[in-house]
Amino acid sequence: MDNKRQNERNKAYSKIAQKYKNLFINELQKKPIDRKIYELFFERVVNKGEILEIGCGPGEISNYLWMKGLEIAGIDCSNEMIKQLRNTIGRLSLMWAMFLSLIMIMNLYME
Repeated sequence: MDNKRQNERNKAYSKIAQKYKNLFINELQKKPIDRKIYELFFERVVNKGEILEIGCGPGEISNYLWMKGLEIAGIDCSNEMIKQLRNTIGRLSLMWAMFLSLIMIMNLYME
């Protein structure tokens, strides 16, 4: 993906980040099946190291799993989504990176 397209995508996500967070940060409370899936995931990975959520957005899933006791690292293509997550869950000690930058680095090694 070229830089122009990457910047356009980041701007689009940045425009809606606050509204998206407000709409979806508690979304899992209304989704018992999704919560069950994450419970099963949690049971399989607890005490096995850090978890990486790709496309973490404002952190609705990261927050849920972190509250259960998992160590979480997340990546998202939007700096503003990451900012929303940090504003909501400031005490998380997570490593965040730009998703598309990570993809570019991976592409260098795959060539």
